[in-house]
Amino acid sequence: MSEQPLDSIMELEVSFLLTGILIIVATVWRGRQITGFIALQRRMKDTLDIPDLDFSGNTEYTDCYSHRWMIENVVKKAHSKYGAMFQDHLMYNTFLAVLWIGVVLGIISMIIVVFFISSMRIIGSAVLVFLFGFIIIIGPGNPKTSELFLEDINSLDFSHLNNEDYVYVTLAVRTVKRWLVIAFIIGVSLVAVAPWAIHLPTAAALVVAVFSDVFLWTPALFLADFWFPLSLIYLAGLPILLFYLIPRSILSVLRKRDETS
Repeated sequence: MSEQPLDSIMELEVSFLLTGILIIVATVWRGRQITGFIALQRRMKDTLDIPDLDFSGNTEYTDCYSHRWMIENVVKKAHSKYGAMFQDHLMYNTFLAVLWIGVVLGIISMIIVVFFISSMRIIGSAVLVFLFGFIIIIGPGNPKTSELFLEDINSLDFSHLNNEDYVYVTLAVRTVKRWLVIAFIIGVSLVAVAPWAIHLPTAAALVVAVFSDVFLWTPALFLADFWFPLSLIYLAGLPILLFYLIPRSILSVLRKRDETS
């Protein structure tokens, strides 16, 4: 009876430690790649006539190779048929779209929690930790697209680039560097908490339970006593606030900080 808890402790500790080390190694390796992109950025800054350009991403510069690359590789591939239908629905039926998006996000979040708990029982928590590390190593779409763009720009003859390309290169380098910093912090954090990894599932379950009770079900039941549709609106709006508005506000603050730096 005493061997099973020890096996679980070792399983979690080793999985956290190895996953963190893998993330750190992958991040350092990708960091070595970005040094070439940074060198290109510095060369463009020193060689080209760089006027007062807007690096916020709000100004669209079109007279350059980078703009054509973005059109071909991002804009034309960004939305499928169903994506375009979703955008039209969101534009012309905003209120209803927001409501059902909130309901869908709420259902998905609950399914993810149930799936997470069930997966820990079936395949073990170590597999989920390694899966999480794999997702972090791959990274989100924006940094990957930025890397592909920088690789293509770096392979071009320098004479094909102009000062407007410098804006795109600078923004792409910022995107990749920001994600590398985030990934490195995640990797170091996994290594740091590895000795206490056995307590994390219990802590996570407690956080989810307290959050659901305080911020989800208690307010929803309170509002349902006054008007039931108001409770549904709250349940639909909370996921939008958590998964869209708050992350978007954080990204906006980070973007403004980059502009001033």
